[in-house]
Amino acid sequence: MAWKTWRWPLILLNLWMITLTGIHSIPLESHEVLVIETSREMESQGEWILPSFNYEPRLNKPPFSYWAVTMLSHLDPTSKDVQIWHGRLISLLAGLVMVFATYHAGKTLFNPFIGKLASLLLLSMQGYISFSHHARPDFLYSTFCALQLFAWTYAWKAEDGTARQRLYGWLGWAMAGLATLTKGPQVPAVFLAGVLVFLLQSPERKRTLRILRPFAGIAIWCLLVLPWWVLLQQHLNEIRIALSETQISGSLLHNIASWQEILSFYYPLNLFSLMIPASLVIPFMIPWIWKALKEASPPMSMLLYASTTFLVLFTLGGHYRKHYLLPLLPTFSIVLAHGIQAAAFPQLQGNRRRGMMVLVALGTILCLGLITWGKGYPSLLWIFLNSIPLWLLLRRELQDSSWDQTLFSTQLMKTSVVLIILVTTCLTYFPFGQNQWRRSEQSFAESIGTTLQAGDLVVQWKSDSYMIPFYAKRPVPQVEDEGRLATYFQENQGTHRVYAILPKLELASFSSRFENVVLSSAESRRHPEKELVFVKLVALKNMQP
Repeated sequence: MAWKTWRWPLILLNLWMITLTGIHSIPLESHEVLVIETSREMESQGEWILPSFNYEPRLNKPPFSYWAVTMLSHLDPTSKDVQIWHGRLISLLAGLVMVFATYHAGKTLFNPFIGKLASLLLLSMQGYISFSHHARPDFLYSTFCALQLFAWTYAWKAEDGTARQRLYGWLGWAMAGLATLTKGPQVPAVFLAGVLVFLLQSPERKRTLRILRPFAGIAIWCLLVLPWWVLLQQHLNEIRIALSETQISGSLLHNIASWQEILSFYYPLNLFSLMIPASLVIPFMIPWIWKALKEASPPMSMLLYASTTFLVLFTLGGHYRKHYLLPLLPTFSIVLAHGIQAAAFPQLQGNRRRGMMVLVALGTILCLGLITWGKGYPSLLWIFLNSIPLWLLLRRELQDSSWDQTLFSTQLMKTSVVLIILVTTCLTYFPFGQNQWRRSEQSFAESIGTTLQAGDLVVQWKSDSYMIPFYAKRPVPQVEDEGRLATYFQENQGTHRVYAILPKLELASFSSRFENVVLSSAESRRHPEKELVFVKLVALKNMQP
């Protein structure tokens, strides 16, 4: 019995390990650098309150993701410095927690089938796999928000006055506090509003205080958030920075979307996009999904009220971003699994079954071709080694008597496992144009880091690549004024070597004023305006600073 209980979590863990493919090989994205470099600088300066990037205050996000990356770096015995994979592993671990939470919520609130299928669908979504490989705080934030919503749904399901209900109510507030410390209170507040709307309009509105435990809950939230907030304000007063003028104060919430933006249906369309390939079955299941929504049980209604409130409020606000939708993926995975169970499709037979097998075979060939083209042979070995126990576990799972072998669900389970591997491989090795530029910029920044020696100085001239400070491991001031750069060069040329990074399009103009030697460049065929060059300054050309 214990083996049967743990079999599905082991399947999910094995699939998650396959999704680790790409943790090293996916090219670095600029917003990832902001997290990794900020974590490094906070650690090197012993400063845990005021985040900094390029050794200047960075007041865009709260610090929890920086703390998490630094902690993982300390636990790594192989490196004394913050590495790219440290930041990405935090997001991947958060993704694993999100998958387990989705399985547990589906199983607890509905039935084991929905829990299993929803967790598998979530793991196969390109939005999940793509963003869980980013070192950005978004996935950690989304996981805390999903746990907050699930905890309050469990509190609704529990009997009033029980310790179980109190613990889940408090847990929801604790997750809201950690989410606030990770990226801000926006989504936790929206989920709270959605849950309140559900509770207050239901016949059980008298249970609202017992479910949410607002008095003790707000105290828990304050205990987690306020100490850092108070200490941050003290730090900012000392360096004379007004918190109200920073992004962390909520300045991004001041915008309201235009009618054109609202009518673009940005969030529903991008939610469908993030859920691909699982969402591709939605057009064929609209009647069953609609029936499931009309006859939704109270737990499903609570999840849908929170999600609908989220979509409405974020649509009305400005700053549309795909990653804002990540907290909704667990809920909509459960909704989709619920619809599939209600539909009870029969197994594919004949030409349909053969057609699906052909598609899987073509996808496998594509997968192998991409890995070979990208020379990702360690990834191929990693996938193969994890596929052996996965196949044994899944085979045993599908032999269980709880599975109806006449339904499409058994084929969907097998297909979803294959899709997880294919989506992971495609996102890791497919030659996207954007990835090509990121890889070129990353190699360029790495070459700068290996060229610079102790005492060397480097500036960015009319450019702002976030990767340079990370690989240079020193402050990299940005300079726009010729006189300031000339003065900077003259003050330091006798004691330090001075280098500059600048747009390639500016090189001719720059060379007319500064004698230099070009050392390396970052090329982009599709966007030549992004190309950068790395030069060593030699002398001024008849120019007074």
